[in-house]
Amino acid sequence: MEKPQYIIDAEGRKVSVVLSIQQYQELLDQVDDTYCQKLFDKAIELNEPEMPFDEYLKNRKRTSLND
Repeated sequence: MEKPQYIIDAEGRKVSVVLSIQQYQELLDQVDDTYCQKLFDKAIELNEPEMPFDEYLKNRKRTSLND
């Protein structure tokens, strides 16, 4: 993997980073994986009963129409 390149200001401080598209996509994938894991962990903590996905979608639509 290539090293990122930095953009520096007049004082030599790093202010931005330049990543390849591949590095950027990998970073987004890692963020997405972490977010999904946190959502899954939260769902487990709630300990709610399971339901079929189509039933969930019907409930969700009904709830969002009532808001």
